[in-house]
Amino acid sequence: SRLHNFSYIYPLSLNFSNRNGSCRNIMLKIKLLEMEGDSGVLKCIYGKSSSAKLTSEATTAVQYHNKTPYFYEEVKLELPPYLTSNHHLLFQFYHIVCQNPKPSDKQRSDKEQLIGVTWLPLQMKFEEKDRLDDGVLALALGEHKLPVCTGPPPSAYSCISPKNFHRVGIDLEQRTFWLTS
Repeated sequence: SRLHNFSYIYPLSLNFSNRNGSCRNIMLKIKLLEMEGDSGVLKCIYGKSSSAKLTSEATTAVQYHNKTPYFYEEVKLELPPYLTSNHHLLFQFYHIVCQNPKPSDKQRSDKEQLIGVTWLPLQMKFEEKDRLDDGVLALALGEHKLPVCTGPPPSAYSCISPKNFHRVGIDLEQRTFWLTS
């Protein structure tokens, strides 16, 4: 018999009202990574009833024409048996293009356009230093207010605590994402 550790993620809301441009049809993708980059994505998210048992990402319903959507999904994760300070949740926000481009349009034909990224380290050091390292760590449980990057995240982002986002130039009030874990 094997011991399983589960975590439930409840995305609550996103505030993109201060962002210019087309970002009104918003979808959220959630991934659990053991290290930064595509090779670090873990297949540990329980799929919806019509999909495989464990998948590498969860997606929310599209919030049509809304820059401040509320989310109503529950995401169930099977946590790895051993967590390190590099394990983190990655939240990617996409604008979904609902209209087919005209042949004369020079716009990108991508249906999913990345408009923002944020993350949450699964373990946080009690002292909340700039970088997390192995030591006295606790699971990141509770309600979280996370700022959203509109560009690529900084290097070694997975080890930056949400309380220290401002130290790497991420504005804490412009675009925020709320969740409960």
